[in-house]
Amino acid sequence: MLKRLFALSGFKIALAITLFVMGLYLINTILPTGSFLNLMDKKWVDYIMRDRPTQPHSDVVAIATIDHTAVLNYGRWPWPRSRMAELVRALNDYYQVNTIGFDAVFSEPVVDSALRVTQQYQTLFAQLNLDTSGRARDFLGA
Repeated sequence: MLKRLFALSGFKIALAITLFVMGLYLINTILPTGSFLNLMDKKWVDYIMRDRPTQPHSDVVAIATIDHTAVLNYGRWPWPRSRMAELVRALNDYYQVNTIGFDAVFSEPVVDSALRVTQQYQTLFAQLNLDTSGRARDFLGA
């Protein structure tokens, strides 16, 4: 009888593994600092990073500067974010750069062109003496 009880089977092995993992999980919830699961997670990440193939890279570095000619062609600094987006798009699409870094501070809020258009419509409605009720008022935010 005891022989059959301790004989290995697929079900008993699966049950033992399940109970072991559940026990580790319970210990991890009670003592989260320095637990076995955290250690195993860190070791797994180390294993993955160690066996990861190296990424191809280049030693070529290019610096795109905003000089006097750029300011003459595209307007005074600071440029709107849409112009900076065009620059990033050109660097990605045409030059196929991998990394882009900015040495600039975008501290001013974006002047919303949609707000300007709405104010222009409001002025136009007032000049034409149009009724600003209903949907027009909703559009103008009045």
